[in-house]
Amino acid sequence: MKKKRIIICIGIILLFSVGVYYFLVSSQQKKYIGVWSSQNTGQIIQIFEDNTVFLYQTTSVDDQEKIFFAKIGKLDKGKITFSQKYDAQGCLNTYVSVDEIPEDDFLSILNVYSIELQEKDVFTITDVTNSDNDAKTFFQKISDKKMKNKFPNSKEASDYKATVFFSENTSKEQKNNLKEKIEAMDGVVSVTYISSDEMWNQFKEQYYDEDDDSAEGFKSDNPLSNSDCLEIVYKIKYEETLFSKLEESEEVGRINK
Repeated sequence: MKKKRIIICIGIILLFSVGVYYFLVSSQQKKYIGVWSSQNTGQIIQIFEDNTVFLYQTTSVDDQEKIFFAKIGKLDKGKITFSQKYDAQGCLNTYVSVDEIPEDDFLSILNVYSIELQEKDVFTITDVTNSDNDAKTFFQKISDKKMKNKFPNSKEASDYKATVFFSENTSKEQKNNLKEKIEAMDGVVSVTYISSDEMWNQFKEQYYDEDDDSAEGFKSDNPLSNSDCLEIVYKIKYEETLFSKLEESEEVGRINK
């Protein structure tokens, strides 16, 4: 009987200790809820009441701030584990917030950061996934607003663009065959052949603008001759498989994303 009481007492103590531990952890994590900014990196971290974390960075596009990089993760016991990332490079759409980016535009990752509160309105994160990088990034709280978490919506994934240049001595027939081969690959939306003359006209429009005199010297000599290519529009979640297949093709010289 005495032994049974001891076991019950030990059980109660353990349950109480666990409860106190999780209460303290929960209380600590609540201090992080809000919006934080890093002046050094330009990154923003949003931490929601359910401990979801958005880390992102913006750039100015047409005089409006747009997201060009983002990660989504969870805060738990002093660590943020990021499981998804978004990279706007090559994306034909632009977004002003993380939660409006289609879910299929995020790729799977595993990045872990330790988080440490330095003072009431300052914390640091350290990348513990990379043992060679122990640099701390400081974040200052800019809002303690308790936001409701909104995950990326389920609208159709964005289109991404890449340019495939041919290797030397690729025949016209081989180029046509490559175009048909790419069109049949998973995740490809469209494939468009761009001739050398079209490439030069695009280049002049982009870099010479209205200065016709500067381009006049190339009137009878296209400096981009033999630079015809294929312009590919595709879905990002197929990118790795798609490009690995293209890199194995003898007809492919290089790929620009």
